[in-house]
Amino acid sequence: GRLAALGQMAAGLAHEIRNPLASIELLAGLVAREAGERGALKDFAEEISNEVRTIAATVETCLAWVRPEPARRAPLDLDALTEEALRRALTRAQFSGEIARELDPRASGSGDFAMLRSALENLLVNAVQAMSAHPRSSPHSLTLRASALAGAAGGFSLIVEDTGPGVSAE
Repeated sequence: GRLAALGQMAAGLAHEIRNPLASIELLAGLVAREAGERGALKDFAEEISNEVRTIAATVETCLAWVRPEPARRAPLDLDALTEEALRRALTRAQFSGEIARELDPRASGSGDFAMLRSALENLLVNAVQAMSAHPRSSPHSLTLRASALAGAAGGFSLIVEDTGPGVSAE
């Protein structure tokens, strides 16, 4: 019924958004190549490409909400999960600060790798963007920490810490 219609509408809208985004990203790449060593112009073109990828990821996230797939639980490789989320986040938001990983080898659990990677990636992008908006004299830092949960069932906690401004009480 209505949910199926919403899913079809979202899929059509996503298609209409993806096409111009691909063109914008291609044009930004051409501008970056033409800019050569003209730093500011090349930086602007790279920023356009980063923002296009952010919009594309948002479109994909919206599609996932209207056409949800069931979670596929499987044992997780936390090293691979954090590294892939970090790699993907850093293609969407540039970061020149320090990155630390504190992954307890005893931390383990299961879950949907793709869904958790996407959530972690978005959290990391938000952290990097918040830090970029608030420059400081010493380098910003980003820490990924995985800890084993106590108890027979196992499990883990995954924490992202950054040196950004934090979230307001509101």
